[in-house]
Amino acid sequence: MIYVGMDVHKRNTTFCALGDEGELVRRGKVTSGESGWLDIVKHWLPHETRVAIETGSMTWWGADVLRSLGIEPVVVDARQFKMIADSKKKSDRRDARTLAEALKAGLAENCSVQIPSERARRARSFVQTRHHVVKQATATLNAARSLFRSVGVSISKYKWRKEAHWEELLDNPAIPMWMKPLLVAYRNVWEALDKERQDVAAMVVQEQDGWPEAPLLRQIPGYGPVVTLAVLSSLDDPSRFKRSG
Repeated sequence: MIYVGMDVHKRNTTFCALGDEGELVRRGKVTSGESGWLDIVKHWLPHETRVAIETGSMTWWGADVLRSLGIEPVVVDARQFKMIADSKKKSDRRDARTLAEALKAGLAENCSVQIPSERARRARSFVQTRHHVVKQATATLNAARSLFRSVGVSISKYKWRKEAHWEELLDNPAIPMWMKPLLVAYRNVWEALDKERQDVAAMVVQEQDGWPEAPLLRQIPGYGPVVTLAVLSSLDDPSRFKRSG
């Protein structure tokens, strides 16, 4: 059996392959991506190869590539993988070897995570995108309100949202002429983000059609579309839990 540790980063992936006796079989660095990852494992048969990979922004892509070859990777939670997180001499090369050694020793599975389904990844992306859009819209609103306060003008969220009140605010004599274009810029950015927020919110609602359990969760007080989809995508396949029945 060949045990491969892959330390994946944005540009490059450092790998280390060990044999049954712990001997070094192959190590090196490839460009992160399908061709690079395939080059790492092409030397061995899928049923004779085990791969450990840390969680990160490119992990699920890497897992899909390996699965296409018949290799089921062990995805390790980097935060729980203390042998790497607590290493004083941390390097990509050392991390790759440590992953391979942990895989061979059977320790990698102790801090492994479930590879989410494509449906769960898609749902999480909708929830995360909505979160980021809302966060940016809120930051834009707060920046504009701060500018208003700098000249002694107080503005509520309600007045900010209403076009009629917005026009009244701009006509306030306390607001200097040089500030008005800045406030308009903030308003335009916020309106665009708010429109995107509404569009993404509609996508979140539509995405729940692929989850039969959604109507049941929606009956729980406080479980709106966003919370429901977040919970479902986190659970993914309930059958993976020992007591799911």
